[in-house]
Amino acid sequence: MAARYRYARFEVDPQERRLLVDGRDVAVGARAFDLLLALVERPDRLLGKQELLDLVWPGLVVEEHNLAVQIANLRRLIGPQAIATIPGRGYRWTARRIDAPDGPAPPRRGPDPDAALLPLVGRDQDMSLLRALIERHPLVSVVGAGGIGKTHLVRHLLQARDGADSGDCFIDLSNVARDQAAHLPHGIAARLGVQIGPGDAATGLAQALAGRAALIVLDNTEQVVDEVARIVKTLVEANPELRLITTGQAPLGIAAERVFRLGALAWPAPPFTLEQAGAQGAVAFFVDRAQAADRRFTLNRANVDLVVDVCRRLDGLPLAIELAAVRLPVLGLQGIADGLEQRFRLLGGGRRLAPARQQTLRAALDWSHGLLAPDEAVTFRRLGVFVGAFDLELAQRVAADEALDRWAVLEALSALIERSLVVADGADVPRYRLLDSPRDYARERLQAAGEERAVLARHAAALRDRLWEADQDWQGGRLGVDALRRRVEPDLADARAACAWAARHDPATAVALAPCLDWALVNEPAALRGSHWESTAPLVGADVPPAVRARWWAGWCQWLSQRGDEQREAKAERALAETRALGDPRCLYSTLRFRIWIHALRTQADAPALAAAQACLEEMRALEDPAWPPALRAMRRRAEAEFACLQQDWALAIGHLQHAAELAEAGDDARGRLSAGVARLDAQLLMCRYDDAVRDGAPLVAALRQSRFESTRIHASHNLALALLHAGDHAGARAVIADAFDAALRFRLLDLFAGTLALMAAREQRHAEAAVVLGYLRRQIGARGELQQPNEARTLREVEQGVAAAIEAAELARLIRHGADLEGAGLQAALRRIVAT
Repeated sequence: MAARYRYARFEVDPQERRLLVDGRDVAVGARAFDLLLALVERPDRLLGKQELLDLVWPGLVVEEHNLAVQIANLRRLIGPQAIATIPGRGYRWTARRIDAPDGPAPPRRGPDPDAALLPLVGRDQDMSLLRALIERHPLVSVVGAGGIGKTHLVRHLLQARDGADSGDCFIDLSNVARDQAAHLPHGIAARLGVQIGPGDAATGLAQALAGRAALIVLDNTEQVVDEVARIVKTLVEANPELRLITTGQAPLGIAAERVFRLGALAWPAPPFTLEQAGAQGAVAFFVDRAQAADRRFTLNRANVDLVVDVCRRLDGLPLAIELAAVRLPVLGLQGIADGLEQRFRLLGGGRRLAPARQQTLRAALDWSHGLLAPDEAVTFRRLGVFVGAFDLELAQRVAADEALDRWAVLEALSALIERSLVVADGADVPRYRLLDSPRDYARERLQAAGEERAVLARHAAALRDRLWEADQDWQGGRLGVDALRRRVEPDLADARAACAWAARHDPATAVALAPCLDWALVNEPAALRGSHWESTAPLVGADVPPAVRARWWAGWCQWLSQRGDEQREAKAERALAETRALGDPRCLYSTLRFRIWIHALRTQADAPALAAAQACLEEMRALEDPAWPPALRAMRRRAEAEFACLQQDWALAIGHLQHAAELAEAGDDARGRLSAGVARLDAQLLMCRYDDAVRDGAPLVAALRQSRFESTRIHASHNLALALLHAGDHAGARAVIADAFDAALRFRLLDLFAGTLALMAAREQRHAEAAVVLGYLRRQIGARGELQQPNEARTLREVEQGVAAAIEAAELARLIRHGADLEGAGLQAALRRIVAT
């Protein structure tokens, strides 16, 4: 025994049994001093409550309550930091001696999962909310998915309360089997150090705890939830001073309960700064655990995007994030991201002494799945085919069969939501989703059950029916365009997946889905929208219903009009012939409209092309039915405008475009109305009415900035910038291009701005930069094989004239060759330099 233990603020003299605080003797009781000695003589060691009771009260039967009272007394004398509470286990002496020969005591040896809680990262708001709830209500159930951090949060709450109420207690029920539930009150009583008399055990426990003001935590209630509910109800009704917290994957379902549903840790949505990302809970937790595994790791600008992506793909689940971070020293950050394709193999090997269900991600999900009733397990695995959010109707279409009716699916879905295996997004019409890890687990279960093909077939059929019905409602005038988009967009991810699956297994379903998908793809770059057309093109055969084939050919022709294709003319003629043969007037009408546009894009707008376009237009006029939806009839006005432009009658084109915009507005087609405005700007530019184009273009771009139609905004911004440039406002043109530049980059539409920027550079006597961009544009125009649009041709003529007059021929040729070689980053840099100056 040391002669004296010296600490920063106090000293303990075992020989004279004295405690000095700030140099002064303080009175301390005999039992309190014995407890103090037991602690100071065993620094950094976890001392269980029973061990301390045996050391301080040897040979006596003493309630744990006495130990807590003495701990609280000591903390008041020497400060709360000297004695750490390990919830549910005991205490540890953490003060550091200043008189030790080698400085502070050495660190503990060997793993000890209960030695100290991991930091509570990203849960400040949750902690505040939980604390407020338990102060106001006698019973709070903390519920959430396995691995979400329920136990960790509650233990931190208990630790923060230590000393405020000496009767607080943490009781882990994870090892209590269902067949032992009847003995649960006696087990809780033993843990609390009280005796239960004869009679009903729950009532006896309530009587034994009468008058006790304490917080009792019952952790991991899943396996014995019914008995826990009965016990807790009895305790709450008998003792209003008692506070209870339970943790589990589902609520108890009793009247006094307040449910605190613990969600995932947050990650930032782009765009975000490094500081913003680091402040988000999931990212902060990943960094904390990564540094525990590899002290060299830091969050920086080079890796922050990948860290956020890993956290997003792990659904912000703390257990999954911790298991991933453990792999950092071996795999590196990119290796972790790549390994998530096989997440259940990657996310193993957690803390060695953690509970078995938290050793791996699969074990956590096995635990959760093992608690499900049979119908719940069947529903869960079948819902795994959804890649996005879904509503109740789709869930029932996909999960129900002869053995599991729709009402059973509804009940099972409710239970899965309560158990946090399915997330419900609040709305007037709720939508549901599985997080990535539970979804992958459900798909594994589905494959193991031999049900995957049958369930995927129901999934594809359900999405086909939903999207086809919406499309037909529009064609029949029962639904406006914007309302149609709002109906189909929520199911886009699943419709795409269904189309891809059906292309391999159910051709008619894939062909029906392809044209309907386009309604939901309006906000994606045209270059990324073609996979469903390419995968279904070989499938359009006689075995596909005629109405479906006609709709597919009409959509195919529209798709052709938006992309460069050497065989576009021949394919468009094929589409026109097919829709004529199939006899669907609306589909033929739509195909004719886009066939006219493809005529307008020909390399040479010769007399035969004009005649063919005119014939298509006359056929459209003959087909049109005044009862058709306004947005459908707007197609002919756009076609009339395009034909007028081919004839260089710009004023007539503007009149048709105005009519098209009015019909689009009447047909609830905001994009159609706004895109007609963009075409109007084209015509104004061709008429050299630059002031009119600026006047109309500025509010149009402002309106599009508030809309969802990014590609339309980019085209409008191009026209407005060109009008401002011609009007002499270079600063205004730069500002408009700068505002839309990144969007143009995402949508692969930078070429729109290239000509305007080349013209700007030439007019500013920056002829070398103009020549480089000119070289790039010449290459692109040649590759497209299309007729240059009149505004584009006029712009490039002026650039060519300016650089030819200012640069010697050999140097000009070199600059143009250099421009023709520009790709990606080189082009962006060249254009950004002009914008920035």
